[in-house]
Amino acid sequence: GEIVSWASEIRYLGIFIKSAMHFKCSLDNAKQSFFRSFNAVYGKIGVFAKDKLLIQLVKSKCLPSLLYATEALPLSKADINSLEFTFNRILFKMFKTSSIDVIHDICFYFNLSSIDNLIMRRKFRFLNTMLNSCNMLCASCNEMVMLDFKLNL
Repeated sequence: GEIVSWASEIRYLGIFIKSAMHFKCSLDNAKQSFFRSFNAVYGKIGVFAKDKLLIQLVKSKCLPSLLYATEALPLSKADINSLEFTFNRILFKMFKTSSIDVIHDICFYFNLSSIDNLIMRRKFRFLNTMLNSCNMLCASCNEMVMLDFKLNL
């Protein structure tokens, strides 16, 4: 008996789901949260801290907000590229460069994985946890996946 208002986006468990024909999420809030946490860290110690310490703080304090729930979301290549670009922006700022080649070298020397690789590892860990879960729903999904896998062989 009440009017339901139309919305182009809804927040559920920290994920912003867009109104679309297919399931789609907005990553804008995750990127904003990432920049907010990076600016908080960088504003306090960025000029004085050693690069290794700053990278470690970014990995532990900022990246989780950027990658929140990416293991459970269907991300397109454009979404992953957008997250990669966001991460590279802070590296440009930290190391005062605009060269992507320099950023690639920095990632190599500081052992920073690409966003694509981090998401892939998170998805693998998530799916592995689901497979080994004793939850009835997870077990049912696991059986369906295994049956589908056997049928496709």
